[in-house]
Amino acid sequence: MFSLFTPLDKHLDNGFGAVADSFREAADILRTAEGGISPFHGHLPISYLYRHAIELYLKASIIIFHRHLRVPYGKNPYHGEPYVLVEGLWKPMYNEHRISPLYNYLKFLLSDNQEYLAENTRTDWSFPEGFDSLIENVHEIDSSSTYFRYPVTKAGDRDKEKSSAKQTTMEEVIAHAGLKKKPLKTMVVVSALDEVQRVFVHDNESSIELVSRLHEVAETLHGCHTALIGELVGFAF
Repeated sequence: MFSLFTPLDKHLDNGFGAVADSFREAADILRTAEGGISPFHGHLPISYLYRHAIELYLKASIIIFHRHLRVPYGKNPYHGEPYVLVEGLWKPMYNEHRISPLYNYLKFLLSDNQEYLAENTRTDWSFPEGFDSLIENVHEIDSSSTYFRYPVTKAGDRDKEKSSAKQTTMEEVIAHAGLKKKPLKTMVVVSALDEVQRVFVHDNESSIELVSRLHEVAETLHGCHTALIGELVGFAF
């Protein structure tokens, strides 16, 4: 592909797609490394890499639409700085990091140009069933691209969910054991009188599920971006 051997600023999509590929591929390597995801918060950097790739794929796809079809960004030229239409207002793309507004605008472009796409491409441009919900889930978890990067964010109580270690009670641990589920890693803090003060468990199942969802979204948007290049631009862009 021509773009592989040219500087990022020479790409039709300003290099957003190529950088998205690099983040997604790095996440794939970490996710599938021998030994699996590190049990102690190893999901956080992987999740961030996927989440950032998702944002970049959306931006890359939007830019390709505008530049290839020569659609202006409102009053701004199609070949100039990219913008995103958010709730009726044109917002500089470099200032918009939320997933839902970017995805909603990409869907608008797909819908608004469906006649052209039907006549000039061979691709089914609809997203998989349930994909909108996956996008909304990613947006709710990390709307500002900070959740996976810092231990404390504006998410408040939801920050506790990112940790693989969770506080619980002895009653819940015993109940878990009674259900004969897989072994649970537990730490019990006791007083000098052997009284239970705090109980913690290690549980990264939800973290692994989250990584899997982020991977699915990134893969789907990678496919969309690749299809846009192949169908609209040609792989020699």
